[in-house]
Amino acid sequence: ANGHLAVAQWLHGVKRETYFAPAVDEAAQGGHVEMLQWLHSNQLLVCTTTAMDKAAENGHLEVVKWLHRVYHGCCSPMALTHEMDVAAENGHMDVITWLHKNRSEGCSEMAPWNAAQNGHLEVVKWLHAHYPDTFVPEVMDEAAENGHLEVVRWLQENRSDGCTVHAMYCTAVKGHLDVFLYLLEHRMEGFSREKMDEARSFKSPAGYTEKSGHCTGEALDLAAEHGHFEVVKWLYDTRTDKCSAGYAIAQWLHNVKGVEYSGEAIDKAAQNGHLKVLKWLHLNNLFTCSKAAMEKAAEREHLEVVK
Repeated sequence: ANGHLAVAQWLHGVKRETYFAPAVDEAAQGGHVEMLQWLHSNQLLVCTTTAMDKAAENGHLEVVKWLHRVYHGCCSPMALTHEMDVAAENGHMDVITWLHKNRSEGCSEMAPWNAAQNGHLEVVKWLHAHYPDTFVPEVMDEAAENGHLEVVRWLQENRSDGCTVHAMYCTAVKGHLDVFLYLLEHRMEGFSREKMDEARSFKSPAGYTEKSGHCTGEALDLAAEHGHFEVVKWLYDTRTDKCSAGYAIAQWLHNVKGVEYSGEAIDKAAQNGHLKVLKWLHLNNLFTCSKAAMEKAAEREHLEVVK
């Protein structure tokens, strides 16, 4: 795993039959070409699809080349498709272009998905030029969820795949205000509770829903619940719906808008052990204790809240 060739040679000399298959995969993962060459010369190397996979994933182009040259037939077409997918995930453009030039398997839909997820815009552009049919709406979803505005913008301007309801939902949850506003201006998918409940079960949401004006109150509630102040501030400036909130957000909302808190907000605060929120709501006469709040706090063993 660490490329200690001398140690491997010594162990082989002491006990020649000693050999562990994972050594090949670990040497490939670490980029240790000399170790692989030695294992091969001593007939201790059996190429595995995992070896090529690990080499590509970690950007070890020389290992990829060597495995291809010496064990060209050891990797199945499905495995080599995966190699480009994982290379795209980590932005290893040199590995991607080499595989494209020297192998015929190409990539799957996971390549642009992975690249967008990690913000590798140049990889996304390259895949668009060479494998345009691998793009799906979820590519923009992944870029949006992880806050990669430049990738989202490029996809919007250069692709027609669009996104799904997952994109706006996750930007609100994760607090990516710049991406949220961009989607609000340029996309029409929006999101709804019904669609997202259905989509979350599959982790690949799809479907169209109206924007409900600009956005639904659910976005405000989600952003507040996760503590994303800037998203909440912007949403609240455009909406007047009730929401649940963390302490700082709750205080801001009350001072600026005099928001009315629903019983659900109290119950959620109790359930999640947010004693500071409950105290603040009580101090501002916004707290009405419910049986559910006590039960949820007890269920989660939030003793201080119960007290």
